[in-house]
Amino acid sequence: MSAGRPNLAGMTTTEDRVRALEVRVDKLETWSGPGQANALSTSLAATRAELATFRRETKAEFVRLRRELTTFRGEMTAELTTFRSETTAELTTFRGETTAELTTFRGETTAEFVRLRRELTTFRGEMTAELTSIRSDMQEILRRLPPVN
Repeated sequence: MSAGRPNLAGMTTTEDRVRALEVRVDKLETWSGPGQANALSTSLAATRAELATFRRETKAEFVRLRRELTTFRGEMTAELTTFRSETTAELTTFRGETTAELTTFRGETTAEFVRLRRELTTFRGEMTAELTSIRSDMQEILRRLPPVN
């Protein structure tokens, strides 16, 4: 066997083992040396306190937002109810006015058609009388004409 390194992969020298242990101890001192556990504990306690404060603030904010949303919902419901009642009243008024106007228009139109019918009946009677007169005049003229040879 050589004095520097072992020939077999699983076997290490004491010097290699001590160096590896020194590296591990160096890292161990860095991460958990004297006072590190206490500092970590203090840091965790501070983090937990900050998290608890954040949760309280967040919960308070959500409660405030829920109250605002409830108030807003109530206001919107009231606004919508008012809008519906006003709109219903306006539509009822509009419907009444429109019905009255249509009834008046229908009455006026019906009266106008009755008047036009009377006038047409009178005109038809006058035209019939006029045509009868023209026929009789034409017959008289034709009767007076000399016969055609």
